Amino acid sequence: MDKNFWADPIKSKLLQGKIPLGFLFAKAPSGLEENKKITLGRLPEIIESPFHDLVKEGFTVLAYSQQRPAADIEILIKELKEILNYYEKYTEQGILFITHSRGGLVARKAIEHLNIKCIAIVTVATPHGGSKIASFATHLSAITRLLNPFLQSKNQKLVVSKTVKNVVDLLHSKAIKELTPGSPFLNSLNDKALKRIKVMSIGGSNPTLFSLYKWHKNCKKYEEVFRIPDILTEHLPEAILPEEIIKGKGDSLVSIKSAEAPYADRHLNFHFNHASLVFHREVREAIKDFLGEVL
Repeated sequence: MDKNFWADPIKSKLLQGKIPLGFLFAKAPSGLEENKKITLGRLPEIIESPFHDLVKEGFTVLAYSQQRPAADIEILIKELKEILNYYEKYTEQGILFITHSRGGLVARKAIEHLNIKCIAIVTVATPHGGSKIASFATHLSAITRLLNPFLQSKNQKLVVSKTVKNVVDLLHSKAIKELTPGSPFLNSLNDKALKRIKVMSIGGSNPTLFSLYKWHKNCKKYEEVFRIPDILTEHLPEAILPEEIIKGKGDSLVSIKSAEAPYADRHLNFHFNHASLVFHREVREAIKDFLGEVL
């Protein structure tokens, strides 16, 4: 992700700037798009996050995104501490953390070790119990072989290959090792620290990240070629698959079980994928309702 994830998601791009965030909840194309034979679908024209909702409600809102996704938690805690110290005058009445994915663990660690007044925390798709998906990192290399036949040039194939390599490198980093179930980092978290504040957690149950469509000249329409990660898992028995990538059980990276925070006052699951959870209106309304009760 990048800094636009919260404040200007329509400009946010994934995988080091290769894919617009909107493709993770794009709609199926209806007609030939600018002579594109291959497409990931139609991007939404407007994307808003809880950032926009809270600004409209009159809150002072600070959007923070990790600039070094492979960095370990301790580095990110120091980074967050510097930011909170700089904006100290805005936090005198307390802090409400609204977090996504690993950000929820960063916030939890900050609540434990930094001298901050936290009123409540909302964690969206946060792997409180870890994620087994890291062990499947090597299978991601198959995406390159699947996508290459549909790309038009060697340059595009090179971009996809580099992107997949970047993802695999990230999944083998120290940061991801911290998220392995039973890791020393996860075991070090003090669950009881959450008993002192209001907690809401949200999980996703749709592992489909995006679809690839190919123009069928005879039918004069786009046909879905495959979905990710479905094409990697549909021929494997469910018994050997991690819950993170099973429909109804995970959002592609985090299972609904792992997404439930310890001592959560409220936990909700929505049928959306890992990244798009933050932006769907149902999720945002649930967050607003919860904060309205807290305040």
